[in-house]
Amino acid sequence: MPSLQFAPTKYLDQETLHRRRITFQQLPFEIYESVEKLER
Repeated sequence: MPSLQFAPTKYLDQETLHRRRITFQQLPFEIYESVEKLER
């Protein structure tokens, strides 16, 4: 199952995130943007 992770920074490269099916979004701005998309 895909995972959505919010954090101030990431320590894994994009390839590792992709292999583990993790979507990274940086705090705080992108969290509000994602919530807006879910509410539509």
